[in-house]
Amino acid sequence: MKKTSIRKLITAACFIMGSVHLSAEEIVTTKKDEPDGFYGLKIGGILSPSYNQRMRDGGSGLTNAYPNEEPGFSTPWTLLTINKEFKETGVNLELWGELVRSAQISADTRMDGGVKSNPYILGIRRALIRKTWETGLGEYSLTFGMQELPHTYTQWKNYWKWRYVDKGPLESLGFAPAPADIGLGGTGKWDTLSAQVILSNGEGYRQTQNTDSSGFDLSSRVSYEPKIGDENRIGLHFFYRSANLTGAATSDCKEGTACLASDNNPSTNLRKDVRSLESDSYAVEANFDRKKILNFGLGYVFRKQKGGEVRDVSKPFGAVTPGLDSTGTAAYAWLSLGWGDFRIVGRLEGGSGRDGVLAANRTQINQIMPGTPESDYWNIQTNTIGPLVSSSGYSVHSSFRRGSVFAEWNITDSLRVSIGYTESRNRDKDGGREQSYVDGSGNERTKAEYLQQFQGGANNGIVSYGRLTKELTLWTTIEF
Repeated sequence: MKKTSIRKLITAACFIMGSVHLSAEEIVTTKKDEPDGFYGLKIGGILSPSYNQRMRDGGSGLTNAYPNEEPGFSTPWTLLTINKEFKETGVNLELWGELVRSAQISADTRMDGGVKSNPYILGIRRALIRKTWETGLGEYSLTFGMQELPHTYTQWKNYWKWRYVDKGPLESLGFAPAPADIGLGGTGKWDTLSAQVILSNGEGYRQTQNTDSSGFDLSSRVSYEPKIGDENRIGLHFFYRSANLTGAATSDCKEGTACLASDNNPSTNLRKDVRSLESDSYAVEANFDRKKILNFGLGYVFRKQKGGEVRDVSKPFGAVTPGLDSTGTAAYAWLSLGWGDFRIVGRLEGGSGRDGVLAANRTQINQIMPGTPESDYWNIQTNTIGPLVSSSGYSVHSSFRRGSVFAEWNITDSLRVSIGYTESRNRDKDGGREQSYVDGSGNERTKAEYLQQFQGGANNGIVSYGRLTKELTLWTTIEF
């Protein structure tokens, strides 16, 4: 072939290749006009591989292990976050996924008699759209979707900055059933003062909606956070939650629902006032934080659970059980001292309830209505209709105390490691220490079996021990 022909062939090939390149569709993976170059999305996450060792009771030999993620290796705080911000319109989108254990929200794992071998599932922690307005009279925003509830505010503002070690106190105490819920919320910020209010379904982000009730919760917060130089932060926060403020239906409290257990009597048709679904919770928290040196928090919680009368609608003139209100309180405090990249943190909390979850204790009495046959009385003690065991009433005084201390090493701004010790103790409804009952073979037995030994029953060598839960834990967290 002549050199001229070869040259023409090469020129034609180059032209064709160039034409193909010019006409080919570009594979778009970035948007140059967006700030972070990946469709404008900000992707982040939190990982917290940890290890927990439940310490055995030297006397009873019991580990008292809970059927959840606490003992052994776990990832108690794992998030994947995706945010999209439209700065020109003030609109923000958030989609957060959280790794949770299905054993906590369903009964399909082997732990609960099911067949699933892997209990982990990915839940939705946040899924919302937020519109923000910045004005000369303050900053305002409106949020719709799955969002954090007001009682988690101080946790996300890093007053309590050890969520990978333990939930924030109000979340841990159960101020609300869950830290996030779906609903409509609004916030306002005016210099050192801010406020937040949310109307939500009430069940929380891990639960099926409208299962326990069809009502709505109202949650709110007011915070005062003055500036004290560049190194110090101070905060004073007030929280309020009204459960089932509106929307609850009478069918939510019929016999056989979560609101009212069945008395197993086919001749009755029990109904309970939906007022019993309502509660009012209040909390106040004060914080002080000086960077890497001192962090302090102190809080108090009060809950009033409303009562609802129970009546048998098949007997309109029969006995009515009074609905008595009950109250519960809890208090907590933490203190952190730091030296460079190291911190020592102590936390203490206690109140009415069990295992660190606030509950309302109640004092109840049986109401005797004149002219009503005794067999028609509602017996509060046995939760049935029938003859009264006693008309003097009884009280519930369950309570808990929990304390922890841990040392933390901040390896980098995004990687932290800590090791700590936690112990907790419960008191039963009679106010006495919660006990473990163990026979001579080391097997755990019941309180009834223990008492039968002193009432002429078989003596199985069952002894009692004051139950005290003690744990050692290694926590880590990585943020990206």
